[in-house]
Amino acid sequence: MTDQSAPDAAVAEAAIAISQRLYDRLAETIGVIEDLVAKESPDLTSDSSLLQLLHETVSANVDTYFSAIRHNIPVADIAAPPVALEHARRLAQRGVPVNALVRGYRLGHSVALQLVLAEIRSAELDPDLSLSVLGTMSTLMFGYIDEMSQQVSAVYQAERERWLESRNAVRALRVRDILADESLDVDAMTTAIRYPLRRTHAGIVVWYPDSAGDRLAAAEGFIKHLAESLPVHGAPLFVPADSACGWAWLPLPSDAGDDVVEQIRACA
Repeated sequence: MTDQSAPDAAVAEAAIAISQRLYDRLAETIGVIEDLVAKESPDLTSDSSLLQLLHETVSANVDTYFSAIRHNIPVADIAAPPVALEHARRLAQRGVPVNALVRGYRLGHSVALQLVLAEIRSAELDPDLSLSVLGTMSTLMFGYIDEMSQQVSAVYQAERERWLESRNAVRALRVRDILADESLDVDAMTTAIRYPLRRTHAGIVVWYPDSAGDRLAAAEGFIKHLAESLPVHGAPLFVPADSACGWAWLPLPSDAGDDVVEQIRACA
């Protein structure tokens, strides 16, 4: 019988040695990855706090990956570093597209793979062993990036939904305050609800039948479509009244005529 344990052990030992050499230059390794991600994905570094979070996220992911190599930890057993999850939450709150987050991980993957390849070449291993080590490390790296991308994307989506619900709830409360009290500061409330109050407005109540899917999303989509067909001066305001009905306002020019109502009916 052929004993496969010796070749496998040699590959594992060489992979550990390569990862250790890169880990010994951890700051340099992190810097190279971080620089490319920051350059190619400016959405991830729009201010100093996001830049710091990116740095700590790259650091934590690099450290976790090399730990998995050294200790033979299966990808399925690896949890995303807490700072990486916080990074995803912060991007969700800022409205940075989730694609930018995932692309950052892909960019980091490409740079890290090049660093590993360069280190394997400099180690001057036997050609067959070099290929086996590269295969082992790249497979784990791909699996790691794929798993981390899924984990941070899930956290991003959950935080984005929570953040929007919270923001929309506050916005709805402010709208009710405006409707109930004419003495409020118009300019301050314009800023608070992000809607131009010093306009002529068309107010609309919109709803969908119970048989529809996400009725509020459909209602808000209709209002956006309606705004595109009218001479609005600014983005429309949509506030859920309940789970099936929404209130909407369209900011119109001061000389808007009575035909606006007919245009709305025609669009509906």
